Amino acid sequence: MASSDLFKTLLYTVNNLLQQQKYKTALAVVKGFRNGAVYGAKIRAPHALVMTFLFRSGSLREKFRAIAQATYTHSRNLACFVFTYKGLQALQQRLQGKTLQSHSFLAACVGGWLVFGENNNINSQKYEAAQLFSTLIIIKGVGLMLTPETLQQAYFHNRKNIDIFCISYT
Repeated sequence: MASSDLFKTLLYTVNNLLQQQKYKTALAVVKGFRNGAVYGAKIRAPHALVMTFLFRSGSLREKFRAIAQATYTHSRNLACFVFTYKGLQALQQRLQGKTLQSHSFLAACVGGWLVFGENNNINSQKYEAAQLFSTLIIIKGVGLMLTPETLQQAYFHNRKNIDIFCISYT
């Protein structure tokens, strides 16, 4: 009975501590680290499992070691990135007294450079994926800017160059 009261008191104290506004940013940074580690493991483990058994040769022990190493590296990198990102955002907000959109951009750039700047197999795959996604975003953005009216104007103003400017709309 006494341990139940002690547990309730401890739970009340911890909940009260977590609800205080002055610890909000520090708890957000710690929570971001934890969530980055968990999400990194949840995403990378199944991917590493499939890719290792499909494309890697070696004993079963070597394959499981490779899966564990890839999962650990990805989880650690993601956790460190989120920790750095959230920490830098909180620092910028505290220094300037308000939150700006540029804070997110700068925190992501610095965090990405610090965490993913080293050259290894995991990061080189992320670099290739980032190039692919950037290209797709640019292509989609250009496609959204082009309307049938702008295409028609381009056709009437540049009839001789229309072969270069072929985009179909469905």
